Amino acid sequence: MKLYGLRGLTHHGGRLMSVISPDGAQAVVAHIEAGDDLRVVSGPGRAPQYHEIRAGALDRLVHRYAIEVVDGRAWQALKSELAKPAP
Repeated sequence: MKLYGLRGLTHHGGRLMSVISPDGAQAVVAHIEAGDDLRVVSGPGRAPQYHEIRAGALDRLVHRYAIEVVDGRAWQALKSELAKPAP
């Protein structure tokens, strides 16, 4: 499964990562095991977010699932492309 991630911060300065995939948000949540080091925030119409509870958890997540971390511009382009209906 191809995964793309965008790093960010919570309102309280904690680290988080939003994750998208061509397979959809539900597939992302089903595929990634967050464990005790991450809190998952997901809902209809939004990319799942993984909030770091223990230091280094996001880095381990990226490594374990081969998440391609992108910048804000690439993230917006990916979201637009993935939102297009299939031909």
